[in-house]
Amino acid sequence: MCSSLNYFPEIATREMKMIDLELVGTGINQLPPSVENLTQLIRITQVGNDTVGKGIRSMKLPSSTFLLPKLKNIDVEGCEELLMEVESMICPNIENLQLQRCNISNEGLHIYLTSFPNLRSLDLRGSDFTILPACIEHCQNLGRIKLDGCKHLIEVEKVPPGIRYLTAEDCVSMSSESKNLLLSKELLAFVVPINIKFGGLHAYPSIDHFCVPCGSIREWFDHCNKGRSISFWFRDQHPPCLCVCAIAQQTEDHGWIPPKVFINDLMAYEFHLELSTRGYDVAHIIMLYIWNFQMDMGIKENQWNHVMICPLSELGDAVKESEIYVLRDEWTNMENIRFTDPFQSLDFLRSDRGCALEGDTATNNPFFPSQSEQQHTHSHTVRDIDWLRILSVKCRRIIFPITFHMDSGMVGSQLEYDFYITEQDVMKFLSMQELCITIIQLFVRFCYKLCSFRGIVDRFGFLCPNAIQDVGHTREDKISYIGSTIKEGNKQCWLTPIREGNHWTLCAVCPGSNIIHWFDSLGGKQSDDIEKVFTEALVTYQIIGGKNIKWLYPNYRRQLEDKEGGYYIMRYMYEIIDLNEVDSLDMHFNNPQCYSQEDITFIHDR
Repeated sequence: MCSSLNYFPEIATREMKMIDLELVGTGINQLPPSVENLTQLIRITQVGNDTVGKGIRSMKLPSSTFLLPKLKNIDVEGCEELLMEVESMICPNIENLQLQRCNISNEGLHIYLTSFPNLRSLDLRGSDFTILPACIEHCQNLGRIKLDGCKHLIEVEKVPPGIRYLTAEDCVSMSSESKNLLLSKELLAFVVPINIKFGGLHAYPSIDHFCVPCGSIREWFDHCNKGRSISFWFRDQHPPCLCVCAIAQQTEDHGWIPPKVFINDLMAYEFHLELSTRGYDVAHIIMLYIWNFQMDMGIKENQWNHVMICPLSELGDAVKESEIYVLRDEWTNMENIRFTDPFQSLDFLRSDRGCALEGDTATNNPFFPSQSEQQHTHSHTVRDIDWLRILSVKCRRIIFPITFHMDSGMVGSQLEYDFYITEQDVMKFLSMQELCITIIQLFVRFCYKLCSFRGIVDRFGFLCPNAIQDVGHTREDKISYIGSTIKEGNKQCWLTPIREGNHWTLCAVCPGSNIIHWFDSLGGKQSDDIEKVFTEALVTYQIIGGKNIKWLYPNYRRQLEDKEGGYYIMRYMYEIIDLNEVDSLDMHFNNPQCYSQEDITFIHDR
């Protein structure tokens, strides 16, 4: 290191065969115009860091620098004042531009992106600009962008069409619109080559990587799983191309992260990503794009193959949720892809009498579908099985009661409790008998998870059906719970299953419009007690601002049998959430025809 060297000598001739010009540790902050004589120069490196020699505060690269025919890489780090004289120039040779911790203005970044149209890699970590301009889309070859630590970055206007790798760790000022752009399904058209197939663009397994500060689930994913890994099954085709998403919370660890891919329980690949969430205040979404699994990894032909992906296995508890999306192309058949174990439904074949799974057929096992039951299907899949008969057998082997936990926030912050499902509850549900309150509580829990998965948990809230029933609760208890929960929760619509006698109804409270929608599959109206309890709760806690409450009665889906009410209100809840609107529910739900058996089976499947 030559910290006392402050000036770069003039280059008199073109005979010097210098390839690398490394100024690290020197005081040189400007190159002379004669640098154009270094015709063999490929890379320029300067680091303005006080931990390395004297360091520099500014750096100037004259226009002659960018006339060098072989110059491809410019790496300038830690400069408070960076001047590259490229305005009105087009420099087609520059491929890699690293400007870490440089005080780059929006105007300067626009000039650089316009002047270097053939960039392949751009490193702007720790820089001060606020907008990644739209002109970046003209950098057709730009595949790697690092924006980590750009705390002032607000807007990402466009991304280049060749993008494969983008990290924006700790970009805490980034707007919601920019996050949505970087995490959008539409971006897949850029990230993943069109009509990619095995033996195509990549002849080896490949992985690309996006990282954006965000903690909400993307609703367009095929499957979501709590925890550090996620699985799928495929058959009769090459392994599909994938987008795997992990939500990583703050952690004390950092460094190289090895996402691992297991095929049929054997580790097939281990990739390496550099990621640090140490010290960050927000969660990050890490999206991995994986394609071209090789066919020599123990993949079984004409059978279901299990693939498990551990997105960030070395980050321990930092990964809270994982998601997966299958990238569709003309070769992808979603009928041959499953996100639940296709073999799990056949566990009933293993009985205490020693029945083996392999070799069992419809003729020697009464619970396997017969040939006549299979005649309209092409294979023994999960949907071919009579679920009621299967679960009847499986229930005998489950240890009841099953405990479920209602977390704080699911039905108001005041409540957090365990509830229990018995074998009798399950069998009543499967056989379409009257539903007990625990099954409805379980469905409320499912609806909360569904809203969380779709990113609409701030719109819909849920009131606990157990806390509103008469048994064990005084009128004052119910008023206090309803009023305080709605007041504190600040949701647009509160879905409340209510049981009076043996009949279930649904109350949808919309505080913003002072409207309560009463869904009754028998076409009835609320009792005087219910009306008074809700009115007093909303008035006492000043939720309606003194205005009169309007009760509306959607003419929707009337039941035929006397035991269907619970199934109808579950279907009502699901459709309201699926609609994702809270205004004019009585207009959206205006069809008095009864639900079909398929509609009710849909609730069973959920």
